[in-house]
Amino acid sequence: MACEIYILSCPIGAIGDECTFEIDCCGGQTVSYTMQPDSIVDACVDDQGTVTVTSLSGSASSAFEECSSDCGDIPAVPTSTPTATPTATPTPTPSPTPGAPTPTPSSTPVPTLTPTPTPVPAGYNYFTLTACPGGGGTLYSSVRTTFASGVFPGDIIEMPDGRCYEIDETASPANNNDYLNVYADCDTCLIANPTPTPTPPPTPTPTPSGCNQYELEGGAGGGNFSYTDCSSNPQTEFVPDGDSIPVCGLSVPILTSGNGNVVFIGPCIPTTPTPTPSPTPGPPTPTPTPTPTATPTPTPTPTAPIPTSVVPPIPSPVETEYTLTYSQTSKGWPSFYSYIPDYMLGMNQYFYSFNGGNLYQHNANGNRNNFYGEQYNSQITTVFNQNPLENKIFKTINLESDQAWQANLETDIQQNGFIESAWFKEKEGAYFAFLRQNGEVPALPGQYAMRSANGIGKSTSVSAIGNTTTINFSTNPLVDIGSIVSVGDYLYFSLPSYTTISLAGQITNINVDIPAGINQILIDTSITGTSTITIQDPYILYIKSSVAESHGLLGHYCIFTLINESTKSTELFAVESEVMKSYP
Repeated sequence: MACEIYILSCPIGAIGDECTFEIDCCGGQTVSYTMQPDSIVDACVDDQGTVTVTSLSGSASSAFEECSSDCGDIPAVPTSTPTATPTATPTPTPSPTPGAPTPTPSSTPVPTLTPTPTPVPAGYNYFTLTACPGGGGTLYSSVRTTFASGVFPGDIIEMPDGRCYEIDETASPANNNDYLNVYADCDTCLIANPTPTPTPPPTPTPTPSGCNQYELEGGAGGGNFSYTDCSSNPQTEFVPDGDSIPVCGLSVPILTSGNGNVVFIGPCIPTTPTPTPSPTPGPPTPTPTPTPTATPTPTPTPTAPIPTSVVPPIPSPVETEYTLTYSQTSKGWPSFYSYIPDYMLGMNQYFYSFNGGNLYQHNANGNRNNFYGEQYNSQITTVFNQNPLENKIFKTINLESDQAWQANLETDIQQNGFIESAWFKEKEGAYFAFLRQNGEVPALPGQYAMRSANGIGKSTSVSAIGNTTTINFSTNPLVDIGSIVSVGDYLYFSLPSYTTISLAGQITNINVDIPAGINQILIDTSITGTSTITIQDPYILYIKSSVAESHGLLGHYCIFTLINESTKSTELFAVESEVMKSYP
């Protein structure tokens, strides 16, 4: 069997703190595999199979290399071949002795017990469900079907709750919900599985006082209850499975749908004379009685549980709405537009849309990215992901375009790479620029790994006058401040146990006269984000201007976004980056 190596990667900071995959292994198994952040493994995948990323983070890419192992670095579940059990004429009685049974010396043969084989993981499709009309309450919103079952969207199935559902075309997250039976249509299924009538709980005997306390207990799937509170107001409660809610009422609560029980507790005295929320002058006077204060009348809740969407994530991380376009040529969705029309139509080779009661004709002038009087930018986001196992330094960006674009970049190790469109230089019809950093002050943790961050050493003393702090270094033995540090750089310090770094200030002067015993740096501590140095000998380091002296971005891959603010037609053919291998 010809198989191919796939590289699975889970980045640092993965959403949910893990990455999950569905893998069609070379050995014939379909395996669900979970990876921890900052890890990479090789999987041996059937050439007719796939690797599906089932989490929000993670990536899988082919290494274009053949393999022959069961599943590469992925632990595959072996397939056990069951041993045929000999058939005995009378009913065999297995020996109670642990381990392999020994046949008794009688005419009745005792079969050899066969270990239960470990099942091979089956391949599944996962779909959402819609309850058949008239089928009553539902417990399931999703189902799984095996690849070989032939059960697909549009089929009618019976689930373990005895209710009928139609399989939707929408995919759902992985689950363990198996169906029981398949039917031709909803009517056939409902006739075979009539909606069960919930058995009402036994009616508790109330006390003569009229206002009593009850405990509403939720059963399988939860239950909906209705009752009249002690102020004669109708109330409803939904109680989830395994939970209970105390209520006070004039009548015995009734289970209206779902499953649950009502338990009588005893007399109940309301804490207020009326549940009306309007304020009354002064606090209510409590009734002096040895009876414990009952739980206040609960606020009415919806009569049914709020449905949970099966399409992750909830809430959606997308904060901006888009209009998508479908291309018959590419058989896909190539563009996301920023305008949101009320209605769209094509007529006489022109495209029209309505917005706010106005009719607009599109592509009628040369002003690009202007919709309904609002100007937008063009934006493209993609990734450099070659050789993802190697740590690299991304140095430059080369745009094969007729215009320069603004670029925002980040890797799995460093963030805030940035190139203004004006920084690009045109050479031989292409645009070139080297990567810079935004240069936040104080620096972000990801920027400490930059080559523009350099250490000096431990100081001997620190003194402050107003907003000026003087940091002195030893002259014997000499702590060399160095010639790279300059006025305008930002000075940072670290206190024992040297696990965190804080901004001390901006360098305003450097005084070095070793024969005179002077070896010091003066800083301005009035800038935003500075911290006070509380000891005399912290470890001192500095970070130079990341815009002027950037050394690129360090990481295994680089995600970049190109932005073009031009109102004219622009073409972008390719994006390249000069990359060098990083050696720790």
